[in-house]
Amino acid sequence: MSDVRDIPLADVLWKVQATGTKTNGDLWCLWVAYADARIYGERLDAWLGEFGWSDSLKFVDVAGTPGVESTIAIHVLMVPDGPEWDCEVLRRGWAEIDVGGQQQVKGAESDSFKRAGSKCGIGRNLYRLPKLFSVGIKGKDDKVVAPRFVGDLTIDDWLQQELARVQKAANDD
Repeated sequence: MSDVRDIPLADVLWKVQATGTKTNGDLWCLWVAYADARIYGERLDAWLGEFGWSDSLKFVDVAGTPGVESTIAIHVLMVPDGPEWDCEVLRRGWAEIDVGGQQQVKGAESDSFKRAGSKCGIGRNLYRLPKLFSVGIKGKDDKVVAPRFVGDLTIDDWLQQELARVQKAANDD
């Protein structure tokens, strides 16, 4: 059953979470699903309406580690037996800033927003998607880099095909 807070499969992206070498010397990549922060905002809009939520960011220091805290406020209009009153439900997420430049701050802002969104139920379907493996290639400095192709397919096409195969197998059981 689909929920308005689920990330549509068309918006799912894939990134390499881990790499390694098998005992036979083959290199491998573990792929996990994720979505851009803007998709989390779109899901909040679809769920609560454009004015049913707001967010704020602040820089915080946790145990000596600089980071960004994102707060999502869900605005709920309550009408108990009397006058109307407004209530806010707050959800927070935190992400570490890798000291060094603006991109790290921007990334921490996005990550903290997505973590707060996850606490609202946004994108939880991503955790139910299978983790996928592919064979990697060795790049500079003996680091494993993600392949761009698996056979004749782009990695995105291969991942979508593999996801469909895994979901079909799960449905057939």
